[in-house]
Amino acid sequence: MGEIKSAIELAMERTKNLVMDESERKELHEKDVEARIRAILRRFVEGMTDGDGAVKELAGVDEDEKRKKSLFVNLLLAEVHLGSIDGKRLAGLLPFVDPSLQRGVTSGELLSLEEGFVVELKKKEGMVRDNVIRGLAAAGITGSAVEPNLSVWPQWREAVEEVEHAFEGPLTAWKSKVSRILG
Repeated sequence: MGEIKSAIELAMERTKNLVMDESERKELHEKDVEARIRAILRRFVEGMTDGDGAVKELAGVDEDEKRKKSLFVNLLLAEVHLGSIDGKRLAGLLPFVDPSLQRGVTSGELLSLEEGFVVELKKKEGMVRDNVIRGLAAAGITGSAVEPNLSVWPQWREAVEEVEHAFEGPLTAWKSKVSRILG
């Protein structure tokens, strides 16, 4: 009578002579490094670690320093969006990665962009709110308790997209400048 083997034993027998070639090893290593760096950024954004802690974790990633730093900054910059608390926190991490960014590129210029974005959004919010209230009044819905939920109105979504589009160029220019400095 034959021997009964578990699925894991059968799989191990069938794969015991398989090995990865150099390109597969390199590809796996690159994916692992990227996943580890993404995890570091996530922990930072979620407040599980501070800037110093993120930099220490980054130092523990086994990769060429230049490549590691480049990958980290590229992933970080991809996460920076105006109007996002995460974006401010992430941009605040740049000086920890490279002290040359301490000269105001991150804090000054991004803060200025962020403030302009918020001011423009507030202007649009007032205009959209007034239009929605007028529309509701025309439909017979009036009173001091009428407070429209702008997030569900198409006019609000259009206004937000318009402001985001207006600030897309300056934000992209800021990201390019940071990349060049770290380049």
